[in-house]
Amino acid sequence: MFCEKPVAPDAAGTRVVLEKVRMSAVPVQVGFQRRFDAGFVAARAAVAAGELGWVHTLRAGTLDPAPPSPEYIAASGGLFRDCSVHDFDAIRWVTGNEVVEVYALGANRGRPSSGTPGTSIPLPRCSR
Repeated sequence: MFCEKPVAPDAAGTRVVLEKVRMSAVPVQVGFQRRFDAGFVAARAAVAAGELGWVHTLRAGTLDPAPPSPEYIAASGGLFRDCSVHDFDAIRWVTGNEVVEVYALGANRGRPSSGTPGTSIPLPRCSR
């Protein structure tokens, strides 16, 4: 079964889905296409082979080529909520380690349909 993201609307719901998957004999794949991108595959191989030395810190950035439409903003969680999961998955997959801290800050730099200009959107700290 292919499961697109978000798996559930919140962490508690995601844990319920995970438990149901564990109890099932059906294989489940979540849509993390970066695992099949040649650059990410090469980075993973380089980390695994020790070619990059000790990996201490990784930073991930995601951006859209253009601001989203007002209709998309009204129905989505925005770029952080909709796309950051790809960064978290890529870091975990490339390094073989869990993410232990996340900090993100976003702001509208003037597009009226995106909210109040200059509004920052802090995300909670995540850990193991």
